[in-house]
Amino acid sequence: MSTKLIYNECKKKLHSSDLLNVVIITLLTFLIFGLPVFEHSLRWHTDAYFHLSRIHDITQSIKRCDIPNALNLNSFGNSGQAINGMYPYFTLLPFIVITAWMNPISQYAMINLLFILVGSIVNYFVFQKFNRSKIQSLSATIAFFPLINVFSAYHLSLQGVWGIYFILPLALLCMKEINAGQKNI
Repeated sequence: MSTKLIYNECKKKLHSSDLLNVVIITLLTFLIFGLPVFEHSLRWHTDAYFHLSRIHDITQSIKRCDIPNALNLNSFGNSGQAINGMYPYFTLLPFIVITAWMNPISQYAMINLLFILVGSIVNYFVFQKFNRSKIQSLSATIAFFPLINVFSAYHLSLQGVWGIYFILPLALLCMKEINAGQKNI
């Protein structure tokens, strides 16, 4: 096969295959954000310790087959704080269940990675709803990675920062759909 034929075939697949593009997003996410999963220490920037203690408490509850408490027992020198009551943990639960077998540092990094992966895949499909091609949607999703990497490098908030990046395109799509619906009335 000639190089040009291979190039054209790859280009055709990128323009027509959601599965291939999701695989590309997955591979890039693991390559760019996966290294901290294999580290044995964590730089304690901003609220990483706060989230790590939340995740630890929820993980311990799951391992005991208990419902996670609203009181996080590991924060503030093990005196406790009602963190899980103020910051709902329901969005963390699926990720904690998947990663409960990992050590706390790797678990924290893997949950960050999974947030980025799921959010990026959702964004890919949201961008298509803006009447964009698959390749444009893939490009837009990849364009978010440097912005996410800045925050990931400093171990900022799990839900807060990732939520901004992954809810904004969805919120814009909702506003577009509401606006389109009002024009049809």
